[in-house]
Amino acid sequence: MKKILVLTLCFVFATTLFVGCNKEKAVNKTGEEKNMSDREELEKNMFGWEIPNETIQISHFYASAQNPDKTEKETKAMRDYLLKEFNVELNKIVYDTDSNERLNLMLASNKYPDIITGLSLQEAKKWADLGKAIELSQYIESDSELSNKYGEILNRFTDKEGKIYYLSSGWGFLPIPDYAVHIRYDYWKELGEPSVATPEEYFNVLKQMQALHPTNENGEKVYALSTRGWNNTFNTLAGIWGIKDGYKENTNHELTHWVNTPEGLEMALWINQFHLNDMLDPDSFINKFEDWKAKTSNERILGHIGGWWTTWNAGHEVWQKTDENWTEEKRFIQVKVKSENVDEAYYTPVNTTGGSYTIITDKCKDPESVIKWFNFEISDMGTKLMGWGVPNTENSLWNTDGTEWSFVEEKKQDVINSTLDYTNLQETVSGGRFCLVGGTGLKEDKTTYYFDQNFNDLAKWKKLMNDNLADTIYDHSAFKGIVFPPQERATFIKQQVKDMLLSGWAEVVTASSQEECETKFFELRDKLSNVGIKELEEFVTIQYKANLERYYK
Repeated sequence: MKKILVLTLCFVFATTLFVGCNKEKAVNKTGEEKNMSDREELEKNMFGWEIPNETIQISHFYASAQNPDKTEKETKAMRDYLLKEFNVELNKIVYDTDSNERLNLMLASNKYPDIITGLSLQEAKKWADLGKAIELSQYIESDSELSNKYGEILNRFTDKEGKIYYLSSGWGFLPIPDYAVHIRYDYWKELGEPSVATPEEYFNVLKQMQALHPTNENGEKVYALSTRGWNNTFNTLAGIWGIKDGYKENTNHELTHWVNTPEGLEMALWINQFHLNDMLDPDSFINKFEDWKAKTSNERILGHIGGWWTTWNAGHEVWQKTDENWTEEKRFIQVKVKSENVDEAYYTPVNTTGGSYTIITDKCKDPESVIKWFNFEISDMGTKLMGWGVPNTENSLWNTDGTEWSFVEEKKQDVINSTLDYTNLQETVSGGRFCLVGGTGLKEDKTTYYFDQNFNDLAKWKKLMNDNLADTIYDHSAFKGIVFPPQERATFIKQQVKDMLLSGWAEVVTASSQEECETKFFELRDKLSNVGIKELEEFVTIQYKANLERYYK
């Protein structure tokens, strides 16, 4: 198996990595080479794209570990479509190894493709600082799609000299939740849906639910609250107490880590209550997703704090297939729980600048052609094509003539009714498989890159979730723009704080009394102080203030 993998990677590396944004002869629908240079003028396809005489090859490394064989299958439909209709060969290079190791290997060998995408902001700046990324502002015209769509966000990419070395993908504001507090709906309804608006109310309702359902049908213990690991939970938990992304902000925009706040102690004492009443899943501190999913699917969990999709995936999406008596109310729903002492709960921070970054490296010999593609991809129709996949086929999610468009009604209803069969969908239309500079925020026509997020107001349970959590979503781009260079002491402190919180939190919240919990919490705070958490707060505050001034001036 290892030999096959090595051979596959070598083949992919050799055949794709260095092809890049070059040009070659075009291929017609039958696969035969033809000389397109005889055209008197460039033809346009239905999207208004000027089809180049020579094929534009755009090879890009996606800096995230993915299976090469799976990626090959899931991108084939779109790659074939783009070659046929645009004369563009979009080649996505992935490896199922650690992306940071791969990036370092590329730098060490000085062998890397013409485009790298999926980079963190820190990595993008690193490649720029090393002179490996070309300067892009010289190619971005003021009236281009890139300039118009990015708008003011484009200025966030500039360095002190006004130069741009990277662009982003996944930019824009999409007002849908990522994180939530969850409750088993049918059991909650059984109680008459009493209020769960505050932490204490949520606790009391889960306690009543557990009393009514102490075990599942197999006699296994049911827990009121579980998580799939606290590292994925701290910030959402803190959001119940009005803390944004793990840091409390004062009126002067100074940031304090949640563990150094009075709210942090309240959080610990609240979770400790679950433990003292035998309501907390003891595996919460070590759960991997598949383990947590199995426990949830086996109806052993009543409440959860974390990503909204997790209880969908582990709950009704399983039960509707395995329970012949399943009804739509047998599910988890997502609710807002907020401390009475704060004005708002903050669960979902949005980075309007973008989720990842793209550079054109110094290996690229034809950046103009790449920019031409970027200008199309970032356009409204380009976003729809890359997000929703190949149009006008029997498997398509949408149809278009290049100007007008419509959803395939059957697929739309499948999303609304939560019955869309995603099996092999990527292999037939390749939606969402490429995003080099595309935005995922809400467009002027109220559509978005994600096909299944276009009908939330029509989908009963999605609408309920979005309505419940509308006020918990907030723009936190300035905070997300904070960079932790490897050589900074704050970077080292940040990792220490993370590691110590994960190990110390379990001891705090599993204390044998509220008094002991409080004592252990302050002991943990002191330990974090000794490793420099105050320095970390000062570091993030300085960058945060600078980004606020830069982003919103």
